Amino acid sequence: MATTHDIPALLSGALANPPADIKVRPELVRDMDQLIVDYLVHVLSHIEDLSEAELVDTISPFVEDLLHDRSAKVIMLEKAVEFEKDIAARLRKELNLKDDVYNNPLIDRSKSGAAESEEQIRARAKLEKRQEKADRRTIQRERTSAKSRADLLAQLTKAPVLIHKKGQFSDLLSSSGSTDVQLNNVHLDINGIVMLEDATINIVSGRRYGLIGRNGVGKTTFLKHLAAKAFPRMPEHVQIVHIEQEAPSSQMSVLQTILGTDIERESLLAEERELLAESEKHDAMNAQRQAEGLPPITTSQMDDIGTRLEQVYVRLGEIDADSAVARASEILNGLGFSNEDMLRPTSSFSGGWRMRISLAMALFISPDLLLLDEPTNHLDLHAVIWLEEYLRNWTKSLIIVSHSRDFLDTVVTDILHFQNKKLTRYRGNYTTFEHTLAIEQQVQERENASIEMKRKHMQSFVDRFRYKASLASMAQSRLKALDKMKTVSELYADPEVQFRFPDPPPVDSAQIQLTGVTFHYPGTDRILFSDVDLTISPTSRIGLVGPNGAGKSTLMKIIYGALEPTSGVALISNKLRVARFTQHHSDLLNLRLSPLELFRQAFPSDPVQQIRSHLGSFGITGKLALQPISSLFVISHDQYMVSAVCDELLSLEDGNLTSFHGDFNDYKRYIRNKGRR
Repeated sequence: MATTHDIPALLSGALANPPADIKVRPELVRDMDQLIVDYLVHVLSHIEDLSEAELVDTISPFVEDLLHDRSAKVIMLEKAVEFEKDIAARLRKELNLKDDVYNNPLIDRSKSGAAESEEQIRARAKLEKRQEKADRRTIQRERTSAKSRADLLAQLTKAPVLIHKKGQFSDLLSSSGSTDVQLNNVHLDINGIVMLEDATINIVSGRRYGLIGRNGVGKTTFLKHLAAKAFPRMPEHVQIVHIEQEAPSSQMSVLQTILGTDIERESLLAEERELLAESEKHDAMNAQRQAEGLPPITTSQMDDIGTRLEQVYVRLGEIDADSAVARASEILNGLGFSNEDMLRPTSSFSGGWRMRISLAMALFISPDLLLLDEPTNHLDLHAVIWLEEYLRNWTKSLIIVSHSRDFLDTVVTDILHFQNKKLTRYRGNYTTFEHTLAIEQQVQERENASIEMKRKHMQSFVDRFRYKASLASMAQSRLKALDKMKTVSELYADPEVQFRFPDPPPVDSAQIQLTGVTFHYPGTDRILFSDVDLTISPTSRIGLVGPNGAGKSTLMKIIYGALEPTSGVALISNKLRVARFTQHHSDLLNLRLSPLELFRQAFPSDPVQQIRSHLGSFGITGKLALQPISSLFVISHDQYMVSAVCDELLSLEDGNLTSFHGDFNDYKRYIRNKGRR
């Protein structure tokens, strides 16, 4: 068992065989500052609370002093990082500090009641200052990198959606006849960050794909490149739509904004009006001549107008122009727009609603390949359910990025797994993918176990008989076989994030009580809800559902005390501390700051490592905690989480709050049936 005094020796062993281009300074290992030794002991004594990435990120500012020759050029960063990971792994494996933990001057003894000496306090402050300096350098690097990546991706961003030009590439279509996208050896590199390497892209017409992968793996970047046709050998005739941003604010009505995306239809209708005006002008002139007893004028121009009008009407029929208003209205209604809303200018809607307009534009265009990145983010439950049904009947190609497993299970026919710089296709929805992946993992584990068993048997034979003359040749043969034997590569499993919420102190009698609560906003006569009676106890797990605009957010504000009811009583026990996370929570954040900076502003007296540990429990580990929030913030409407957490559903609809009898799936069926009626 290694002790704290073995750390220099352990580091010497770990640093014995550095990779090329990395210089090790052995004198720094021999003369290592005791303060650094103490720091490493402190980190490793709390190793069970740290992920590998957190461990590397924590000790690397100190270990890198042992790797870098400041008089030489900057070493290869990737090799250094991998080497630091290897060092951390060795320390994790070889050090056991339980017997020596109380000899460490940096261990928090608050639980044991032992007080720190002034020397220990100074040592802690010195280390924290050093770590803070290292964090500031990393944060600045990440902020610069994030801006550079954002600028590069902005070059790919076009209008909110691609404009519809049906039949624009008719010549190419007639020769190829296919809207599949098949690319080999695809490479995607953003400022040195390799996201895809020798990957295969195979998008088959008519299939609906769910694109999944860890946050930050490059899903949105991939969609942007696909939409911009930035990959080599992309088929030019395939029309691709990717919603980039909210619809622009203008005085044009919502309905006309949707119809305006079909440029060909708009152009044909404008040409029809011009031809009809020219024809009416000619007819009026002939009517005047007839009144004067003169013969009518017939010209080849009029014959041309008649011929062109006939062509226009044929083309309008081919693109189903007469149904355009009905199709656009159906989409807008499904996404929550009333008939009155459709006639309002887009400038009268908020950003979230203008994102719905962009979604409606994309659906109306009906492109060969539709790319949707978290399409449910700005939708209420009713709109999400409608969108599920609409996309289930989508007959062209579709790629969806979504964190909602229920949405993926309902809509997609295939899963594209973005992992290890590759795109792997799995037939079936998300649940089928999980099952298939688990089976693959078991098969590979069994294969590896079988190979390892054969390896041990062969190695045993070689060890016993390699120097025995009669069996030496056989032993040598098996030794060669051992060298050729390779272990089946194991599937990489994405780590699961488990939220850990600290237990609050006992509040047996505390509750929130609403009695006869009615509410309407000042200056309006519309009552959002009336006579609401509700009791929330410490054991309540409630899901609040209802259509958009029913007043769910307003009711929540009354529950946590941000609004007073118009009438009735809302009582919150003084024993309760109420926390909330809203759908617009990002509006409260400074998106230029990193998560670590934001927490240090809010909790300046808390130790950095405690903050890092808390962020790590939510999957924000390593350098992710030092990146600007704008580059990692994700919003998701997860019906699966509602089903898993809530044991009671309350429905707010038509001004009334009622208990819904059934689970979340029953509520979805209720919404679907109601929509069909």
